[in-house]
Amino acid sequence: MRGEVARHVVDALGHPGGLPGDGGAHGGQVDADVPVDGHEPDPRRGGAGRLARTARPRSHRQIDTRSPRWRCPCAPDTVTSPTWRCARGLGPQEIGSPARRRSARVGAVESSRTARADEVTEVQRIEVASGAPFREIGMADVADMPPLPRDVLAAAQRAGRLRVAVDAGDRPVAFAVVDLVDGCAHVQQLSVDPGYARRGIGRGLLDDVAGWAAGAGLPALTLTTFRSVPWNGPYYARCGFRELTGAEVTPGLAGLLAAEAALGLDPADRIAMRRPVA
Repeated sequence: MRGEVARHVVDALGHPGGLPGDGGAHGGQVDADVPVDGHEPDPRRGGAGRLARTARPRSHRQIDTRSPRWRCPCAPDTVTSPTWRCARGLGPQEIGSPARRRSARVGAVESSRTARADEVTEVQRIEVASGAPFREIGMADVADMPPLPRDVLAAAQRAGRLRVAVDAGDRPVAFAVVDLVDGCAHVQQLSVDPGYARRGIGRGLLDDVAGWAAGAGLPALTLTTFRSVPWNGPYYARCGFRELTGAEVTPGLAGLLAAEAALGLDPADRIAMRRPVA
């Protein structure tokens, strides 16, 4: 959940410095991995493992859609032919078979770890960038939300609940903020840098959080998110989450949904989800 929305939810639930919120109102949840992906189906934000063939930069022209073995080096999502040249005069790069592309995605991130105190600003940048896809589906109010406040992120970092996925240079490319809600690890925010979308990073970060939760003796991951946004509810379902209904929605999650509705998010499109750790 973004900026002032997250702040008000934190206050509403009485979590001083706590982190209850949206598993991906913005992307997050990201990722994290989804079509468009600000977050993959990962960011803030479809199918993981599929090469997108839409939303190409205007300076690029797709010539051969039957040969998905080639891409433009300055527009990785643009499928080309072996003899193709883009407006910048660059030639294509061979990207191999679909299986090889999926394998390359899996190894795109070196590791995940707890964020460092000096990475809070970079985490905010990733969250803002991963919100852009919401504008493309008419949800500019969500896209324009500010990132989580520095003090909320700093509190999460000090508690070891701000996890980042990093590249080979140890630079954050995605993050997850986790809180404790009703005895479960609650994913407040999951966001993936758009430049690293559709590589399985959001899914991998969720697995990392699940490992963290297991080590802490927590039974499940939970989150609240949009039901209809492709890189929110449907994405998390593919990552093993299940929508909760009726009495399955615990008091803490119900409080989160109520606070979100009070802040203007459509309650008919907000859902709580759960994924067992084991």
